[in-house]
Amino acid sequence: MNDERLMAIIKTTAEEAAECSSSMTLLKFQKGNLMKDNKRSTFKKTESLLYNYPKFKQIIKEREEVLSLESNFFPTGKSADIVRYSKQPQGTKDMDELIKEKHDAYELSLERTKRSVKLIDDALTKIIEDPYYEIIPEKYFEVKTHEQIAEIYSKDISTITRNKNRLVNELKIILFSDEAITELFT
Repeated sequence: MNDERLMAIIKTTAEEAAECSSSMTLLKFQKGNLMKDNKRSTFKKTESLLYNYPKFKQIIKEREEVLSLESNFFPTGKSADIVRYSKQPQGTKDMDELIKEKHDAYELSLERTKRSVKLIDDALTKIIEDPYYEIIPEKYFEVKTHEQIAEIYSKDISTITRNKNRLVNELKIILFSDEAITELFT
């Protein structure tokens, strides 16, 4: 065996050992809760959905408006005034195809957003009877502080915080049930 080949084997072995050692260290840190997981918790995901809920509703409104007016911006027929001087290369798309693709992508995005809003609406409906429900719209849709909410309802900040967390935990189970169960067992 020549020296170069031997050095390459030693280098590869050393790199593999270092990689294995570092991944073992990472596992030990994670198991001991000494390192945060980069993955957001279901609680944080739920809060993010709630904060963005009004924006989602606005996006739906705007996109529906654009799609209803689209025919004014993108006429379906070809104009007789437009003359094509060059042939299109084989395999490229004409303007109508590109517009149709953009339109379809826009509609798909709109439908996804509508489904997401419906899921949030359904989850909110399940907790609407809770005496502290109004904390959710105040905190997440109107972006009020715990102090402001406590003042409005003449409650302690700790009462507002505790009940807000309780309600978000209920929503996270509704919205992210599979992930919430996994979090509980890991």
